[in-house]
Amino acid sequence: MFIRPAIRSCLITAVMAAASVFLLSCGGAKLTSEPPASLDVTYQSHHVPYYFPSREELGTLKDGVYYGEVTLPSDQGRVRIEVEDNQVIDLKILALKTSRWIRMKGLHLDMYYTLPLRFIESQSPQVDAISGATGSSHVLKIAYARALYAAAGKKDPMIDYLPPEK
Repeated sequence: MFIRPAIRSCLITAVMAAASVFLLSCGGAKLTSEPPASLDVTYQSHHVPYYFPSREELGTLKDGVYYGEVTLPSDQGRVRIEVEDNQVIDLKILALKTSRWIRMKGLHLDMYYTLPLRFIESQSPQVDAISGATGSSHVLKIAYARALYAAAGKKDPMIDYLPPEK
């Protein structure tokens, strides 16, 4: 379906504005455009800055099933982890918005199979991204970090951070 550039631009602006309103209305949290100064935030070119905790920082993980989710105007990801005996034993990617380019190159298969194995093996979101799909890898790392925070019974220090629009 062909959409004229001017109309497409208006649609994108409307969707981004609606997403911003949705994000601002979620949970009543005060969102900021700067990450907390006390954290060693990872800055990666063209990606949302984020702080990924080490496994030691999280402490004890409670047994159960936990979810982590991230929704940004351009990216979205949701994961489910299962924790048993203070270890993540299973990770499922429930949702991931990837580009057509990533699917055409077959990189989405690495996203669904290789990255979860890396997470489980390291028990941390501090793993190497999938080459060629660093943005989608970054989104999954954020979702996994949020699930780990939930399993540890801690608040994600970056949860109130809303990156400025590009």
